[in-house]
This record gives sequence, C-alpha cells and structure tokens, in this order.
Amino acid sequence: MTMSNLSVLVVDDQPEILTITEYALSKAGYDVATAYNARRALRLVRQRHFDLILTDLAMPDIGGDELIKDLRELPHTNGTRILAVTAHQGSSIAAAAVANGCDGVILKPFTGSQLRERIAQYVEKWGLVPRSAGEREAR
Repeated sequence: MTMSNLSVLVVDDQPEILTITEYALSKAGYDVATAYNARRALRLVRQRHFDLILTDLAMPDIGGDELIKDLRELPHTNGTRILAVTAHQGSSIAAAAVANGCDGVILKPFTGSQLRERIAQYVEKWGLVPRSAGEREAR
C-alpha cells in the first residue's frame, strides 16, 4: 500500500522527536506536518484535514490526553485516526488517552523503521486511505 498523500500531523514538544518522526514518515511517502504543542496542533487541524494524528501524551501546558479529547469534539475530525505516543506503558496517561478517543498507542522508544512499520500496521488494519483534495478543501 502506498502512503503517498496520506496526511499526518505529528505533535510533540521535543524538537528532536518531531524531526526524527517527520523524516521517518516523509521517507515512507506520508504528507507530514508538525506541531510543537497542543495549541498549535488545534490551529493546524482547523486549517486542514489530517488522515492521522500522532500525539505525544506527556507535554507541558495541554497534555496529549486533553488534546485528543479536544480533537474528538471538533466535527471536522470525525474519521480522523489518532495514535498516542508514549514511553509509559500501561500508564494512567495512556488509559486517559484511550478513554478520550485515542485509536491506538505506540510505545517509545522506536527507530524510524519501527515507527513506519507500526503505523503501516494501523493504516492497514483501519483500511485508511487518503481523502481527495476536494474532500479536504470542503471541510
């Protein structure tokens, strides 16, 4: 399955994680945008459609679990898949993310190839296909 034109928003407060993740996903053919905090992510989501959003859970100010809740309240994110990224397996933070509407969890640490593989598994599981440009602009 080709990932070209599948739009992904990556949200993380650590610049090095954003850079590594953006590079890894771009290399796989995803159309990647990044946000360094939840407020920026919400602004980007209001400007354009994303097929998939990856968000770190442990961020200052507004955490990833709260971002997920806010995203699920926006009507135009209906159908957008959200993956939480965390280093805390089995944590209450991850449980809160799932309770708030997260579709899955990816555990850190990971290499670029491991991240691409995990995301590809979710994409295949969900049958996720990119929306056409017309559908994106209509939202």
